Amino acid sequence: MHRKGFTLAETLITLGIIGVVAALTIPTLAKHYQHKVLETSFKKGYSSLNQVIIQMLAEEGSTPHTHNMSVSSRLTFRPLLQKYYKKLVDCSESIWKCGDVNNATAGDFNNWAKKTYKTFDKTKDFSQGYTYIDDGMLLTMDGMLIYIDNSNYPSFLVSIDTNGTKAPNAWGHDLFTFILDKDAGRLLPLEDGTCDKDIPSVINGLSCAKEALGDSKYFDKLP
Repeated sequence: MHRKGFTLAETLITLGIIGVVAALTIPTLAKHYQHKVLETSFKKGYSSLNQVIIQMLAEEGSTPHTHNMSVSSRLTFRPLLQKYYKKLVDCSESIWKCGDVNNATAGDFNNWAKKTYKTFDKTKDFSQGYTYIDDGMLLTMDGMLIYIDNSNYPSFLVSIDTNGTKAPNAWGHDLFTFILDKDAGRLLPLEDGTCDKDIPSVINGLSCAKEALGDSKYFDKLP
């Protein structure tokens, strides 16, 4: 004699199994999705900024890039970016009015950056990393932040936070740093530095752009 349908006990067991499977797989799927979003944002942000730099070099003949970068060159670079980006907001001269920095003074930016950003392994705050992004801050129409720096590295640095002030706010996750190289005519990732989830360095993440551009599985392996 054939039974018709499941008993209540069998139904509950089936639902329990489905629940266990969902509990095991949904976090993994969610993490994979988050990493894929970060990867897409990185590729889009790097590509758009690099195209701007290439066009700028072609039309202007030069960009700020060299050793011993002066403040005047830095100030020239910001309006150049505004020329080639649509509706680019220069937050540097308006008391850092970008995202969550609305009420900060220029002097508060360092403290804000220290509290906001983390190293690649997410174990340390930006106690030293902020010095690589603290000479200019701009906001693109699609919400990407562009940072410039010329004080603590022998080349002109440009960093991007691909999703603005949204999480995860960590070097090598949504924040990436590049050298603006005139001879190469584009942005280049840093060759030196650290990008290792097992190294608790205060500048861990500085060279992650190189890994993100060269390793197709990079974002799948984010800590």
